[in-house]
Amino acid sequence: MSETPILFSIALLLPLGALLTVLQRNPYNALISRGVLGAVSALAYASLGAADVAVTEALMGSLLIIVLYTIAVRATMVIRLGVVRPQGRPSAPVDTVTAAIKAACRKTHLRFETTDYDTVEDAVNALKNGDSDILLGESGAMVVFTDAAPEHPSGDAPVLVYRPAGLERFVRRISVDTGVTAFRQPDTQISKGNH
Repeated sequence: MSETPILFSIALLLPLGALLTVLQRNPYNALISRGVLGAVSALAYASLGAADVAVTEALMGSLLIIVLYTIAVRATMVIRLGVVRPQGRPSAPVDTVTAAIKAACRKTHLRFETTDYDTVEDAVNALKNGDSDILLGESGAMVVFTDAAPEHPSGDAPVLVYRPAGLERFVRRISVDTGVTAFRQPDTQISKGNH
């Protein structure tokens, strides 16, 4: 008789933990609540007398799954920006767009990594090899992409070039927020900042 309130409270925590896991916007917070859900499940199994199932749930549901998900989230949730800076000279418009991309990454819980390139050829190779997801540079330096465009941006205007692997919405939002012109690699479809 005295076990019933304890079992009822544990059973009540299960759907609450599941709901918290699903509603998390930050993937790392979702991993923590998933770990708590696994621990509560293990507690429920242990209180029902299924010690073997409780140990399996504690090891698999709380420990192994969380470690594997953490590795997967850490590896995939990153935006790698390649900045083309001929002779390493700074550019205020490029730095402004870089700050906007960094802020957008912070908002969507993405990690942000940046790499500077001296030549467009090095940057294009990095984009093709997957070392960069987005390239950013002044229009004069990014002439490889802007020559074929119907609207050729001016010499110091920033230009974004991105791979089409799921970055369209992200880059379009940056393009709208900053007014920068964006091109999709390899077919360089133009995407102007006023959508």
